[in-house]
Amino acid sequence: MARGSVKSGGREASFFGRGGRAIFRHMFWPPARFEPGVEAEFRAESVRRWTTARHVAVLLIALIWTSYFGWDLFHAYRNQNFRSAVDTILILRAAGTLCIAGAATLLFVKRRSYAAISAASALCVVTLYLLSLGMIAVAAFPYNYLFYYICLPLILVFLFGLFRLESRLVYALTALLLVATIAFLLFAQTTETESPKNLLAFLGKSLSYYNVAAIIFLASFSLIGCAIAVELERSARDAFERERQLSERNLWLEASRQETRTKTQALVKAKDELRALAERQNIAKSKFLADAAHDLRQPMQALTNLLGAARHALERGDTGRCDEVLALAQDASRLTRTSFNAVLDISRLESGFVRAEPSDFDLPELIEEAAAGCLPAAEERSVRLRFRWREAPPIAVRSDRHLLGRVIGNLLSNAIKYSDSGKGERQAVLIGIVCLPGRVRIDIVDNGIGIAEADWARVFSPFVQLGNAERDREKGVGLGLSIVSAIIPLLDEHRIDMRSSAGKGTRFSLELPYAQAAPEVLAGPVRPPGAVDLSGLYVLYVEDDALVRNSALVLFEGLGLRYEAFASCAEMEVALPDFEREPDLLITDYRLPDGRTAEDVVRAANAAFETELPLIVVTGEMQSFDGGLWLGTGRVLRKPVSPETLAAEISALCLPAAAD
Repeated sequence: MARGSVKSGGREASFFGRGGRAIFRHMFWPPARFEPGVEAEFRAESVRRWTTARHVAVLLIALIWTSYFGWDLFHAYRNQNFRSAVDTILILRAAGTLCIAGAATLLFVKRRSYAAISAASALCVVTLYLLSLGMIAVAAFPYNYLFYYICLPLILVFLFGLFRLESRLVYALTALLLVATIAFLLFAQTTETESPKNLLAFLGKSLSYYNVAAIIFLASFSLIGCAIAVELERSARDAFERERQLSERNLWLEASRQETRTKTQALVKAKDELRALAERQNIAKSKFLADAAHDLRQPMQALTNLLGAARHALERGDTGRCDEVLALAQDASRLTRTSFNAVLDISRLESGFVRAEPSDFDLPELIEEAAAGCLPAAEERSVRLRFRWREAPPIAVRSDRHLLGRVIGNLLSNAIKYSDSGKGERQAVLIGIVCLPGRVRIDIVDNGIGIAEADWARVFSPFVQLGNAERDREKGVGLGLSIVSAIIPLLDEHRIDMRSSAGKGTRFSLELPYAQAAPEVLAGPVRPPGAVDLSGLYVLYVEDDALVRNSALVLFEGLGLRYEAFASCAEMEVALPDFEREPDLLITDYRLPDGRTAEDVVRAANAAFETELPLIVVTGEMQSFDGGLWLGTGRVLRKPVSPETLAAEISALCLPAAAD
């Protein structure tokens, strides 16, 4: 038990020891200063917050100090022994008044300076305190203690709180004033009329009741005052820190609200822009469909009229006239097919169904192929095509061969269609290749009618044809440059630029990257053979549309093809076991009845004949078939397909097999 008591007592003593130190530090230890930047803010805030309180304190001390003039004169009148010191006291009182006036002036003039305010307040307190000690010295005992000693704690009240001075400065001034007071009481004649004759008399005077009581009172008063000064400063610093944190939090909240407002406004703006974009796209789509319908109706109307005229000619037995009308109908059919294919191309490109398949190939060879398709139109318009590039080494580039060919072909076709007939034999289109460091540039330059700078952006819009107000069908439907504009973003590292001047001509420049493979290992394109005899080839044909199927069979008969035709995959599967011969070619539509597709047709036919048949898919679908394993090396043709194109594809696929 004794150990337990001792141990408990030790803990209690330790607790009170730590608690005592904590209480002492809290009451008498000046609070820590802030970091320099924050401390400067605190002092500026202190000046702003306590300016009025300091002005009131100066006014109050001036009122108290000057009111003692009456006190001095009153006691001089009533007490004969006090009269001898009143002149000196009044002089000291006047000096104190001047000191207060000087401090008040400095506080007003330097009201924004923390250092000046602290110095003026401290100087005022110290001066008045020392002047009060002087009054105690000149006044006779006991009047000095009765009338003037009370001034000392009154002055200290202003030091400890009313002037709102920093506690460290308060400690320093308090120590100075207490030392001055003790020295004064030891050496001044405050209670005796004669000076002490020896050390014993001096000690007796110094340790007199009045002196000891005065020192104890002032020390106790100062101790309490310093604790008050520390607490006031700590409260001020805590309040400043809380306000500062609150201000920072408010700034953060305001920044967050501003950010939220900004994001909300951005979202609303983006939503409005998307809505406006959707509306513009809907309007553009409606206009596109209206323009497409108009441009497709024209040749279709001509085709309808010509077929009717051909029928009447046959009924009259006028075969010559019938041949002429059918030739015109064939031209109308070509224009209809060209327009329809252009509309489908731009739709597929803008719908995202087309993906580029980059490869390495010889660029001059591709340009020659594209130019070959434009030669008839150039000859008809008397436009010379000129080529300019280096002969060796080969110029190998990396791009999608088919899409790049479309771009070059459309640019050449556009240059030929908009040639200037007024320039006669000088009409020309120059196709050049410029080999740059790291890039290849294709230049297509014509001396045609040109394009005004104000119309540069418009020419890439669908159905825009400058200089063709009469809508001449021979100049196309205005989709060539729109298709170019839609293809370029699909090709990595490709860039097109246009410069034109009305009446002088146009220059298109297309930049693209070099090939990754060495030029000597590049594989050339597979060129389809020229016109050959297709008679005797055996075709397996699947098409659900009766009109398309019957018209194709008429074409097959004209080409001398033998065929088996079916309206569905199921119908073909029933007939496959009875085939006596393996077909040379499989031609099928993609989308068929009962949810079946060309994939089902290919699998069924290949399984039945235990071989991979050459394949042509003729479809009106917009989707991409790239990467389909079922397609193999087959070809995909988009409806409408010209008889010449279909015959060329059949030749490319079947003649090598037939020869074998």
